[in-house]
Amino acid sequence: MPIAHVHLVAGTYPAEQLKEFQSRVTALYCEVLSSPVERVRVFVAEYPAAHVMVAGRQVASRGDAAPYFTMRVLAGRPPEQGRALLEGVTDLLVDVLGYERELVRGELVTLDPAHWAIGGRVAADVRGAEIRAREDGG
Repeated sequence: MPIAHVHLVAGTYPAEQLKEFQSRVTALYCEVLSSPVERVRVFVAEYPAAHVMVAGRQVASRGDAAPYFTMRVLAGRPPEQGRALLEGVTDLLVDVLGYERELVRGELVTLDPAHWAIGGRVAADVRGAEIRAREDGG
């Protein structure tokens, strides 16, 4: 279920650079959460500069932009994993896309497995054994 949404100003990156960023976010999720790659989803949402404001000013260029990301995981993960994801995605926005670290904002959203569906079934049912193993420290 790991899902990342990254919000950027449109037209500022070539497709190959975005692909590298998405691939590295996927690898980060897999590494930090020990998640099979098949479960990971990474979305980049691009907005026209005229639709983005930072510090009360409309963005005029990529240099003015401040990226925002949301990482979603099922609840019950250790805090260290959340920290590693937040720091890791920030690092990738800095290293791969060239943002200033101080401008990056992000959040980790944990979802109750009873409130998430996988293939139309509640995650608590589909991944119940995995969730219980994490809760038991295994």
